[in-house]
Amino acid sequence: GYTYLMQLVGHDLVDAVVGYEVDDDELVSIQDGARRRKLCLETLYGAGPEEQPHAYAIDEVDLFQFGAAPRIALRLGPHAGPAPAGGRYCPMRDIARAAPGAAHCLDPGLTSAAHRRLLTEAMLADPRNDAHALLSQFVVLFQLFHNDVVEALRGPAIDDRALRRDIAYRVYHCARGLVTDVYREVLIADALPRLLDPRVMKRYAERRLPLFQEGAAAPAEFAHGVFRFGHAMVRDSYFINSGAVQETRVAMQLSSAARPASLPLDDQWFVDWARFFDMPGGRAANRSMPIGPHYAAALWDETAIPPLDSDTDVAGLADRDLLASAYAGLLSVRTLHAQLRSAFGEDVSPDWQVWRDAIAAWLEADNATASGGRLLSRIDVERIAYDPPLAFFTLFEAGVGAGEDKADGRRLGPLASFVMAETIFGAIAHFPIGFEREAGLGARIRARVATMLGAAPHAAAARRAIEPLADAAPNSMPELLDYLRRRGAFRNAGG
Repeated sequence: GYTYLMQLVGHDLVDAVVGYEVDDDELVSIQDGARRRKLCLETLYGAGPEEQPHAYAIDEVDLFQFGAAPRIALRLGPHAGPAPAGGRYCPMRDIARAAPGAAHCLDPGLTSAAHRRLLTEAMLADPRNDAHALLSQFVVLFQLFHNDVVEALRGPAIDDRALRRDIAYRVYHCARGLVTDVYREVLIADALPRLLDPRVMKRYAERRLPLFQEGAAAPAEFAHGVFRFGHAMVRDSYFINSGAVQETRVAMQLSSAARPASLPLDDQWFVDWARFFDMPGGRAANRSMPIGPHYAAALWDETAIPPLDSDTDVAGLADRDLLASAYAGLLSVRTLHAQLRSAFGEDVSPDWQVWRDAIAAWLEADNATASGGRLLSRIDVERIAYDPPLAFFTLFEAGVGAGEDKADGRRLGPLASFVMAETIFGAIAHFPIGFEREAGLGARIRARVATMLGAAPHAAAARRAIEPLADAAPNSMPELLDYLRRRGAFRNAGG
């Protein structure tokens, strides 16, 4: 499950928009960062209901009031019936999707009626969150969480239009900040300790401040190098909500952009999250793959990820990751390694020559077992060992190791952990969400609601309604899932 939590985190940190600018009468390709505030769940909320209303549900109370109040709940697909037996953590819902209809087709006269009904539109602020079925299902969890908080804070309808509008904005921004606070706590207290080297994690957990990272931008070393590690965690198949095996290759094709005719998702793809996280009374059936220099067969699929060039390129996500890492102008691994040892001491990672020898030996061993002769010349081996792509080194450090520091793929190595922690704690420090002065998540929840809804007529009722969340103060995915179950988010679930 943390594989897909971290994919959402990646989208929340980086959103590169491809464009062009004119330089001396030449068109030059550029990439702009469209993410204004990082780790603030912009990937879920976008710029809000006024900028991206398609991602927000229409409120029945205001449906015929001509926009008297903004949309404040996130749009979701309908319930699809009861979950399989025992599926206590299965929402049985898809994200909201829409068909273009004849009026919105490029050439309505030539478009068949069947094509007009295809669910080509993912009603999300960030359409990347519909990249595949497992990610869109994960997004459903946070949409449900937001809507549950909104319901707790909303209060009764008010006749005064201006007051109703003001309260709706207060409820929306209060809920958004509250959900973002929980999300950050889950990331810091649950996900990162599982993924980062304990020595690196200890320093950042204690201070929550970066050593080097200044400014708002996520470093390219994170986006095009280290963070590609999540692709190695992907399995070839999953038990989605039963004992039936579902192939990742198929899940990757289930999106509004790729296969709208196969949507909405059917019962076999509604995820029971108890199979992806260690919930009380059981252990997850879908462990991620260990982090290392390997990719699941599904990520080599030419149908999903074709070669960029039929003559010189190969299919698959590994190729894309290595190309991005090699050509994005990143700091060299040797430079990052020196920064790591300077910050944490020379005993945190072997001397660079030890890494160089280990990489060369590993590549030569792979050459020796290759069918059809050597894959790499000895000069290529030396070049890669001297200056490895960061995406490759991240996987090698985690899954192979060097010298006496052998690795088993259970977490990232020190260098990759260092880049990850700098990026994530840098973003958290640079983009505060308010109420950080309060000690503990529960206290921050109470302070946020008391401050932001203090002027509302139903403020006292809202404070009482939010108490179960403040008491629970969920800071792990299992705790958040269990809170949602107790709140009835999985009310159609069996077992």
